[in-house]
Amino acid sequence: MLFANLATDLFDLITLLKQGVWRSGSALPSHGRGHWFDPSYAHVTFKIGEGSIFEYILALVFTALIFVLFFGTLVVFITVLYQNTRDKWPTYSSRTKTKIIRNSLIWPSVFLLLIAISMMQLK
Repeated sequence: MLFANLATDLFDLITLLKQGVWRSGSALPSHGRGHWFDPSYAHVTFKIGEGSIFEYILALVFTALIFVLFFGTLVVFITVLYQNTRDKWPTYSSRTKTKIIRNSLIWPSVFLLLIAISMMQLK
């Protein structure tokens, strides 16, 4: 059965390619017999919370969860980095210590700059 569907789809694709580019917006004959795609329902706009208060609360909960996960991951990253550096700090040379301090100042600055840029509105 699987090979029969595969052979039918392959035949339909070859038929479609032979017909030319003018039919590039239509479906394969095995899927709707070549009817044109109706985009009227593909780009539906809706607003969160417009339907009910439950929808609004659910959206707020998931948004808060995303932010908690993001900042939690960031806190764990900084904590692990700090602890590893603190444990090995006495064994580092002065040049390595300078690099660590410099990088510890550069990457948060770049991160904050990228956040600031992403919050700007495009014109």
